[in-house]
Amino acid sequence: MRILVVDDLPMFRNLIGTLLSRWGHEVILAEDSRQAWEYLKRDPIPMVVTDWIMPRMDGLQLCRRIRSSPLADDTYVILVTARGTKTDLVEGLKAGADDFVGKPLNQDELRARLRAGERIMRLRADLMEQNRRLEYAYSEIRGDLEAAARVQRALLPEDSTGFETIHLHWLFHLAAFVAGDIFNYFPMGDDQMAFYQLDVSGHGVRSALLSVSVSKFLAADTCRTVMGLPEVPLEQRVADLMTALNRHFQDETADMLYFTMVFGVYDRTQEQIVYCQAGHPHPRLLLPGRPLEHLGRGGFPVGMLPDAEYEGRRIEFPPGARLVLVSDGVLECESATGGPFGDEALDRLLEAGRDASLEGSLAELERAISAWRGTDAFEDDISVLALERDVTA
Repeated sequence: MRILVVDDLPMFRNLIGTLLSRWGHEVILAEDSRQAWEYLKRDPIPMVVTDWIMPRMDGLQLCRRIRSSPLADDTYVILVTARGTKTDLVEGLKAGADDFVGKPLNQDELRARLRAGERIMRLRADLMEQNRRLEYAYSEIRGDLEAAARVQRALLPEDSTGFETIHLHWLFHLAAFVAGDIFNYFPMGDDQMAFYQLDVSGHGVRSALLSVSVSKFLAADTCRTVMGLPEVPLEQRVADLMTALNRHFQDETADMLYFTMVFGVYDRTQEQIVYCQAGHPHPRLLLPGRPLEHLGRGGFPVGMLPDAEYEGRRIEFPPGARLVLVSDGVLECESATGGPFGDEALDRLLEAGRDASLEGSLAELERAISAWRGTDAFEDDISVLALERDVTA
């Protein structure tokens, strides 16, 4: 190991240098701390053995300068001193010394201190290498998660529906890179539009993968087969679709994943919505001239009980009607003091914004949730999907 020896007394400096060279170390000698600091600036040296008491700049000052520089984590400092009280040792440690050797010098003690220092330096080097590898791995994982987040966001719908009588708008904030919440809407023939919102239990990659899998399932032939049976009442079809989802996504692992969901169909010929609720927060219905109403009876989450039964329900959706779906991340969003945002605050905001545009109402809700939280970082995904029937339709 390369070792810098610092002492203003030539005899003592040469004595330590000779011993270290005999033990196989590469030795650099400095006649005082200022010279030692110039050496270190030009060519960092992993270990410094320095006298405490020296003129102009003593060993403690050298320690402080090393610890306040980029060399701090790469330089091991042993102070050589005749001062051995607890107060002296504490002062030396505060200045940044790693170890001490007493005067008069004992060769065995010096050699033992050097070996201890070498072990510590090796451990430091190993730790730094492990940290470098971890940082690289984290960078790779972060890149993959950011790519996954872009893919997941690409699955989100546009505000436009292709239905002239229906306007939709949504909010979406992720608690992590990827989300367990997802929602969508799509036409089912010329006169019907399907929509859904779901929230997978837990957080992270597994939840996000399940949410994407469900969205793919709903876009696949299974969904079209179940929903494309005109001879079956629409209430039964949405319930059958939820049953199919429940059977397909049963999870028997120890940390069982499940999801809550609302799936609905707007029928413009009937001016009605048929929906099924599976453990999801109650949809909020605002009809002109009537107070806000909570829809549904709860139901069982999907993937939790293999024999769960589901019920389709029908509501009127006249011009001016508004339907709002929220994930539980909205209701359970905690303030800085720990209280949830809750149903009452949500209902109050939706009632207050019923005469505003759909975008304006959700923007005010977004501001209120962020103000309640006190930060833009959320513990759970925040998603809101809102449908509105044009007043002139």
